[in-house]
Amino acid sequence: MSIDAKRIKNTHDSKNKTTGTPSLYKRGKHVKRSYSERRNSVRRHIDSIPKVESHYCRQDSNKEYLDGTLNLKILYEKYVEYCSQNDSETV
Repeated sequence: MSIDAKRIKNTHDSKNKTTGTPSLYKRGKHVKRSYSERRNSVRRHIDSIPKVESHYCRQDSNKEYLDGTLNLKILYEKYVEYCSQNDSETV
């Protein structure tokens, strides 16, 4: 296997400025981030939205639906308002 000029240039460009040694190989070393608090905030907001039962097959279904007057824009505006009241970051 030969070492081409691109590999030498990349190694030279990524070396530590103070010690002059190449930086560590970082491929495949991703930092796993936890978004559990953000998810829980979104779930709490969704649970706070009033739900209505289906007008079809009410006795046979336990599904809940959002009111027909709500759309994505209104839901997002309510979510932003919810976040501002609870001092949390919007997602």
